[in-house]
Amino acid sequence: MIKKTYFTVFMAEEYGVKEYEMTRKISYKKLWKLLIDRDMTKTELRDKTGISTVSLAKLGKDENITTDVLLKICNGLDCDISEIMETVKEKKTEKGSGKRTAGK
Repeated sequence: MIKKTYFTVFMAEEYGVKEYEMTRKISYKKLWKLLIDRDMTKTELRDKTGISTVSLAKLGKDENITTDVLLKICNGLDCDISEIMETVKEKKTEKGSGKRTAGK
């Protein structure tokens, strides 16, 4: 199995094969929609839940935060975690040009 993986990576590098990645990421859009529905600002959310400004900024950028922060939000808003976040597919990214790399 290791040899096959090494070969695939080598061939991709050697020939510049187009490689696509399909990954998932966390989205907090549901949280922002919930705040709108409850006519609540981000500052009010921060004050009610006790989360830090840094955590709030990370939420705004869909960055990773601790489960403790998520639980504070769920407790403060009296909601389930599925009401404030979800996983979404990221767009495909293309790697390589499909042409053999010069000098190889």
